[in-house]
Amino acid sequence: VALRKRMAARTPVKPKFYAVLEVAMNADTEEIKKAYKKMAVIHHPDKGGDPEVFKSLKEAYDTLTSPAKRKKYDKLLL
Repeated sequence: VALRKRMAARTPVKPKFYAVLEVAMNADTEEIKKAYKKMAVIHHPDKGGDPEVFKSLKEAYDTLTSPAKRKKYDKLLL
């Protein structure tokens, strides 16, 4: 059990950005933007949403709408 905890601590868990935004891996920037806006309205802290969920949405949006970041992220998934 202790070994598993140490291994888990060393292995960073990347959020699944496509799942967070509920879009397909081949979604274009417009689809990602639309999905982000929809989810942001629901999960925004000012609207009673969870700040941590909102941070995940923002990180996913920032990564997937930047061509360089998205390419790097997609390589990590493969």
